[in-house]
Amino acid sequence: MSSPKKPNRMSGSRRTQQQMNINDMASASSSDDDGAISTDSGASDIDITSTTASSSASAKVTTATDTPKASRGDASVNPSMEQQQPSGSVMHHVGIAVTSLEEARKLYGVLGFAPISPVVSDHHQQARLQLLAPKGGPLAHADVLQTALRGSSLIELVSPMQGSKLESVLDRDESAYHTCIEVESIMASLHDLKDAGAQLISAPSPAPLFGNRRVAFVYHPVLKTLIELLERHPPSASVNIAATCAVNPLGEQLEWWINRLRVSAAVHVGDFNSVVPELLHGSNFHAASAMLNVAIIRFEDWINTSRDDCVKVFEDSVVEFVDAVLACVKSTTAPILVIESKPSPNMLVHPAWTARFDRARGRIRRYATISSGGRVAFLDSNAVDTLYPVCHFHDAVTDRLSKLPYTNEYYIALASTIARGATQQLFRHKIKVIATDLDYTVWHGACSETRPAELDMDGTLQAFVQDTLVANVYQGRLVAVISKNDDDDVRAVFTDRTDMAFKAEHVTAWKVSWGPKSQALTELASELNLGLDSFVFLDDNPIEINEVASAHPSVHTVHAKEETIH
Repeated sequence: MSSPKKPNRMSGSRRTQQQMNINDMASASSSDDDGAISTDSGASDIDITSTTASSSASAKVTTATDTPKASRGDASVNPSMEQQQPSGSVMHHVGIAVTSLEEARKLYGVLGFAPISPVVSDHHQQARLQLLAPKGGPLAHADVLQTALRGSSLIELVSPMQGSKLESVLDRDESAYHTCIEVESIMASLHDLKDAGAQLISAPSPAPLFGNRRVAFVYHPVLKTLIELLERHPPSASVNIAATCAVNPLGEQLEWWINRLRVSAAVHVGDFNSVVPELLHGSNFHAASAMLNVAIIRFEDWINTSRDDCVKVFEDSVVEFVDAVLACVKSTTAPILVIESKPSPNMLVHPAWTARFDRARGRIRRYATISSGGRVAFLDSNAVDTLYPVCHFHDAVTDRLSKLPYTNEYYIALASTIARGATQQLFRHKIKVIATDLDYTVWHGACSETRPAELDMDGTLQAFVQDTLVANVYQGRLVAVISKNDDDDVRAVFTDRTDMAFKAEHVTAWKVSWGPKSQALTELASELNLGLDSFVFLDDNPIEINEVASAHPSVHTVHAKEETIH
């Protein structure tokens, strides 16, 4: 997190319920087990280049309201810290700006406070930090979350590093620096504060003092003080981005998608021209939590026309990039999405360079994607344009001044493209159970009112659903039946209709009753010992979809209707 700067208006919106298009589930069923992503719709969870994926990974992922650590490592305050789970927002600590940590620690020692954390250097805040608590108080044997529930008595000492903007706070003889509130959802809280007139000072970023849980700073003109938001739990995964040009706007825009999709993932955007270093040895790209690594390349960034050998330098840069991609594949488990961003208009009028760009694309496809065993996907600039056409994509002024070559609209297009890859990985790893309705979903008709032989199994929707369910079984997912029917009627259909692709042997668990389907899902989760966030619920009835969505917001709901599969 960078030190607080001039207030900027923040933007974004919240997401309260996640709903999937039926094609998401179908695409997920074709996943490989080796973590591969692919631009071949027959071999990937969500084909990030297809029109169907456009629906599933963007607007049709949700139909509700819009939005954009178990361990603390060396900075651990207490190993049991994450065991207590308060609900809602709680006071966490007060931040005090000090010139010297050592002198301040002594003074607060006189007042009865003692350190409960080591000194941590936070280069995002450009400060050295340490937490204090009352001597012999509950924090000596209890965790910070538990104490916060009783009324916070924590003090965070904040001492600026050389050149930190925090020095100006001390120059004004101000010491009360900020108030920290711990919140369940940092993005939802930012949205609420924005609606209340607050200004975003520093976007969410990892805080070493708190086990890399994210913090953000906001300012409100009424309170006239900084408010620090501390998220309760660290993200369980990360989407990491490196580029040959500056892509800083992608962070906030992808955070909007992450929040809308209800994905527990942090977004890390690397520095300018950080692609090859990140691929080879970047801590984010090589972290165990990496869910998706994204390399954005703009070919012209490898061109130095002031050199006589600029063509050779360009070609060597392409080779170096491909080698770095393959090296990253060998040393990491996260798939890599390579995106070629659009060349500037000036480059598009040079036929010789256009031809070299074409050869570079071919080399990346031939070596990086094929040689990686499917772990690398490549989208060229034309593919991005097909997914998200943007007329005015180039900003010549910011390109010249700060290597920010694109308009906000094109950065949004890039963020949306990355969101597809993140969605693909989310559903590949997360979804374990598909709970399906039967009447008018697996077959057309009501089995309690119609003889098994008269039920239609050949409708477009029914055939698609049955094939998708069977495909998911073969991919290792569990399929459960949730139906409001009499058990005998349901079993009779599976016994008599031997022409069904979806058979009783494919079903792991049965919940056939006239009770609420949300209750059936609760019982299934308990019996299978799985979290509800690993369930997909499939039903043709929007009333049932809404009932489940209201009771279990973490369940991914799929409205099975014929128009969604076209």
